Amino acid sequence: MLNFIIFAACVLVIVATRLIMGLLKHVPSLSSRLLYACVILLIAGIPLIYFNANKLVRLDARRHWPTTMGQVVESEVHGKDAIRPLVVYTYEVNGATYTDSSALQAPVFGNGRKEYEVARELSGEHPKGSNVRVYYDPKDPKESTLMPEAPWDVYGKIGLGATLFMLGLFGILLPRRKQRAPSGRTS
Repeated sequence: MLNFIIFAACVLVIVATRLIMGLLKHVPSLSSRLLYACVILLIAGIPLIYFNANKLVRLDARRHWPTTMGQVVESEVHGKDAIRPLVVYTYEVNGATYTDSSALQAPVFGNGRKEYEVARELSGEHPKGSNVRVYYDPKDPKESTLMPEAPWDVYGKIGLGATLFMLGLFGILLPRRKQRAPSGRTS
C-alpha cells in the first residue's frame, strides 16, 4: 500500500510537470483565470501527496519497532485551545530508563466540550500507575510511541492532495477534450 502511494505520488509529479509545460500553450479556449486556477490546484496537490506519503512511510516503520513494557507516571487532560490527553510514561531499554509522552492521537477539532470528553476518555484508559506497551526506536531508544499507527490526519492530507490534483487535472483536460472535432469522413 505504501509503495503504491509513493509510486502514485511520483507519477503525479511527472504528469503534472508534463501538463504544465505542454498543455498550457495548447489550451486556448480556457479562460486564463480558470487555467491558472486549475494549475494552482494541480500544483497544490503535489506537495500534499508527496510529503505526507513520505511521512506515512516513516510512521509505518514504527509498527515494526521492538516493544517493552512501560508504566504511566502521569495522565491528564491538557490544553486550552487544543484539548488533548497527555500521558507521560517511563520505560527501560538495555538497562537505561527513558521518559516520554503521548497525546494518543486524539483528534483536535469540534467543540471544546466534545474535545474534553474525548481527551478525558483516552486519558482514563491509561491511568497513573498502569502498564503500557511502548514501541521504541532500536537505533534511538529515547524515541518511542504508545500508538504505532499513523494518525488519521496524514491520510486526510493525502486525500486532500489527491482531490486538489484531480480537480486541477480534470479542469485542464476536460475542456480540451470537448474542443476536439469528431473524426468523420467527408466526401
